[in-house]
Amino acid sequence: MTGFSKIAYTSSVRRQQHDHGSRNAIARTETDDVFAGLTAQEQAFIGARDEFYLGTINADGWPYIQYKSGPKGFVECSAGPSGAVDTLRYLEVAGNRQYVSFGNLEDNPKLSLFFIDYVRRMRLKIFGLGSLEQHPAGANGRISTVIRIRVEASTWNCPKSIIPRFSVDELVELGVRAPAAPGR
Repeated sequence: MTGFSKIAYTSSVRRQQHDHGSRNAIARTETDDVFAGLTAQEQAFIGARDEFYLGTINADGWPYIQYKSGPKGFVECSAGPSGAVDTLRYLEVAGNRQYVSFGNLEDNPKLSLFFIDYVRRMRLKIFGLGSLEQHPAGANGRISTVIRIRVEASTWNCPKSIIPRFSVDELVELGVRAPAAPGR
């Protein structure tokens, strides 16, 4: 848990932890709570994912969750100015063209990312600050946008309640004949 509790465990959260009897146990995990960059394990985990969930906050304080997907490795990890691997980037692809996350990041750069591996029952939570990088229109005439995220904190989450799910590709890797996925 690197930097996570400093952001997630507000005084109200700590009070709830105390009231529900988990504060002492959680406090023991906060001993080394300084974010020093993504670990090699976290980088490999992110690089192997083909999806994640993005949480942003609008100007009125309402949260918004969006599902993002792409080929494995579409989220890139890189070193920031400090030399630590603390930056994520991904190319935004045209979706429903609502641009809710874009607008939210313009108003408030704070975001959260939720990466999950359903097969291995692992999940990684990240807090960060997001920004939009606009690039000139390509051959298709569309402006491409890269989302850059400066990671502020990360933590692995308990696997206890993750229900294993398998993509078509994962089933094929296991030798299971699976129906074709829609759109493939």
